[in-house]
Amino acid sequence: MFTEILQNHSALKKRQEKAIQQIAQVKTRLEGKIACKRYEQCTIFCAGSLGREDFGKKSDLDLFIVSEQRSSELKRLDSLILFADLITVNDTLGFPRFSNDAQYIVHHY
Repeated sequence: MFTEILQNHSALKKRQEKAIQQIAQVKTRLEGKIACKRYEQCTIFCAGSLGREDFGKKSDLDLFIVSEQRSSELKRLDSLILFADLITVNDTLGFPRFSNDAQYIVHHY
């Protein structure tokens, strides 16, 4: 019964729809920027409110980058270009700046 109430809640549905739209925009922008072979081993995913499909007025873009490559195999310049692209997409879509001077924009191996 509780699940049914949540599924039929109009405000929650709107937040979910907005999150799905935002994720689609992020994905489209990132595909246009980073569609190249140097990032084939990387997966970028949304966490936080977007990842939960719960977009609100204060939602930001929480991204995680996971790679099969070891840090020693990944060129520093490639990482910097990727991070710059992520920051550009974030700013273009009007999300708040990344926390703590983009402290959490790192590769996880």
